[in-house]
Amino acid sequence: MNRKTAFSPPYLGIYMIRKLKKIEYELKNIDIQLTPHVFCHAFAITSQLSGADLFDIVRSLSHRKMKTTMIYLKKFFARKQHVMN
Repeated sequence: MNRKTAFSPPYLGIYMIRKLKKIEYELKNIDIQLTPHVFCHAFAITSQLSGADLFDIVRSLSHRKMKTTMIYLKKFFARKQHVMN
């Protein structure tokens, strides 16, 4: 598929749910319930750890406010800091 426009977040959410249902049996032994929201958190964290600009992460997630993206990142880095101490 060769698209010139981005997929909308609602479309991607529906797409991910369908794909996850197809592999549901293979995922039954993992400790976390995978949802499109979990993938958004993973994307934000991975992007931040890879040095991506915060504004790019905000735009990629289609967040209207940087505060929303910061919530994703603060939770992760707070847990990471807690584990290190």
